[in-house]
Amino acid sequence: MVACAVLASVFLATLPGPPGAAVPADLEQRLADLWERGRASWPAVSVAAEDFARAVARSVGAERDFEAALARIHAGDLYLACACLAGDPRAIAELEAHCIAPAAGFLRRLDPDADFGAEVLQLVRQRLLVGAGGAVPGLTTYAGQGPLAAWVRVVALRTGISHGRRARHDAPLDEDRLGALPEIGTSPESRLDRERVREQLAEVLRAALGSLTPRARNVLRLTCVDQLGGEAVGRLYGVHASTISRWVAEARREILERTRQGLAARLSVDESAVDSLLGLAASIEISLPVCLRSTAPGRSGS
Repeated sequence: MVACAVLASVFLATLPGPPGAAVPADLEQRLADLWERGRASWPAVSVAAEDFARAVARSVGAERDFEAALARIHAGDLYLACACLAGDPRAIAELEAHCIAPAAGFLRRLDPDADFGAEVLQLVRQRLLVGAGGAVPGLTTYAGQGPLAAWVRVVALRTGISHGRRARHDAPLDEDRLGALPEIGTSPESRLDRERVREQLAEVLRAALGSLTPRARNVLRLTCVDQLGGEAVGRLYGVHASTISRWVAEARREILERTRQGLAARLSVDESAVDSLLGLAASIEISLPVCLRSTAPGRSGS
């Protein structure tokens, strides 16, 4: 057993700021227990307890409920990710066997060509363990809040979709993409400059997307941008298609409400005026796919 006081100290020092929630009285023991569970899951893999405590702190971040955040952590998966990022060859072999190689079956649904699957999985390995274009290894964004295998499946699927559509470039959020916004009417509020409204909508919508949970953002991308059906996305997350539909509906409602509030504050009008100005729901429907492409993916696959 590791000296738990050391783990608690490391955990608190790694948080991005002051704790966003009450620190559990048994934090030291909880961290030690999580590390022990991780080590038991992968006995041939070694991760220093202090390094694991830092990973847990990055996972919990500014959560308002430490108890719930700690309870959600998949200790074994987070432990394996830590070891892979440290370059442990045994951990990388386990990641390959348990997470990367099985994703080939999902890629075959995109393209049955074996060469396609091999190319995509090689890109996945590079992105997860090395990084691309100067980016940090993608595995650093895994927060342990969902199964690592499911998270890797999502990464592989999105990489495969992108790889298969290389000719299609992400379009900027500009006049062409927002030109279809409903025209502003003749009410007093309609004198607001249209370009300013477009810019404000883009900024507020991106902020609303950023406030969603990682799972909600990922599911929206898969359904709105990648055009996957509920059954396909459900298989990735191990849930029924109706659950995916519910998650998407909840995310859309939250985006609509946060965007309405944000625009009202920025334009100095009440929320009902925002709806009449823009036909807000329709405006979001037009802009959402573009904003999703330009917003960083969620940190975990949960």
